[in-house]
Amino acid sequence: MKHEHDSKSIRKDLEIELAGIQFTEQLQKTVLDRACPPSFWNRELRIPGIAVVLVLCLCIAVPVIGWQRLSSSVYSPQTMDAKPQSESSDRLIMIAGGVYYESELLEGWAKEK
Repeated sequence: MKHEHDSKSIRKDLEIELAGIQFTEQLQKTVLDRACPPSFWNRELRIPGIAVVLVLCLCIAVPVIGWQRLSSSVYSPQTMDAKPQSESSDRLIMIAGGVYYESELLEGWAKEK
C-alpha cells in the first residue's frame, strides 16, 4: 500500500515539474538522436529515378551490344605476320609440334633437284 502511495506521489511530483515543458517534434528528434545516434549503416538514402533507369539501361545494353559485335564479326585466323599462300602446291609439314609450309622451311636453302 505504501508502495502505491509513493509511486503516485512521485508521478504527481514529476507531472508538476514537467508541466511547463512541451514535447515538440524538434525536442523529440533531439532526444532520439541523443538516445541512439544514427550509425553509418542506418542512414536513409534517396536515389533519383533517372540514375536507376540509366544504370539498368547500361546493365542491359552492354551485354547486348557485346553479343552483337561478337556474333557479327568475321573470324580471321590469319595474323598480321602471316604471308598469304602464294602457291597452291605448297605442302604443310608438321615438325616438333608445329605446322609449317614447306616453302618457309626451305627458305635460305639451295633447292637441289
